Amino acid sequence: MPIAVADVLARVSKTLYDETKVVYAQQELLDHLNAAVAEIVQLDTKAYMVNAPLQCVPGTLQSLPGDAVALVDVRYNCDDGGVAGRAITAVGMEQLQAARPDWHRSSPSSVCRHYAADVRDPKRFYVWPPQPDPPGLVMVVYQGVPDDVGLGDDFPLPDLYAEAAYLFVLYHVLLRRDHDADPQRAMVFYQMFMTELDQDVKNISAIQAGRADV
Repeated sequence: MPIAVADVLARVSKTLYDETKVVYAQQELLDHLNAAVAEIVQLDTKAYMVNAPLQCVPGTLQSLPGDAVALVDVRYNCDDGGVAGRAITAVGMEQLQAARPDWHRSSPSSVCRHYAADVRDPKRFYVWPPQPDPPGLVMVVYQGVPDDVGLGDDFPLPDLYAEAAYLFVLYHVLLRRDHDADPQRAMVFYQMFMTELDQDVKNISAIQAGRADV
């Protein structure tokens, strides 16, 4: 069951001895929670992954949507409902250019066979054959940034990151208040946040390694 944003903020209020939510307004804490999510995603590139169909454009060069940070993989051809078709394999740009110097001018096909990416241009990639007009769809995996959440929403990251977010909210509150700020206590919570996030990264890596062994 997903963790509710309200539950995370209730823990914050309790820690701040403000269970009546008078001193620290919920909107203030919510703003800090959204800052926490943004910080976690920046520090841990695996924290928010998106799997979604991408509508291609004609030609070889394709671009990820606006909420993307970097491409992870292009999995397979699909329809607009995400139903899988032919698998797509990654190839190196140099390999493709050596095998087919004129690959950008190949006969178009809505069924993609290969893709090539450049880490220096993380939000774009190339497909082969070139997409026709109208183009097809492919299933992409990318590192993204979630939209800001509201008080009635679920926590947008995997549940194991909720503890890190809770600690970061406490850090932000105690550091950034115009009055009753407590920088020393704030830094204690920040150190706890970094320790918790480091453990989260290790836990995610262990889970992924376990799945790879299956």
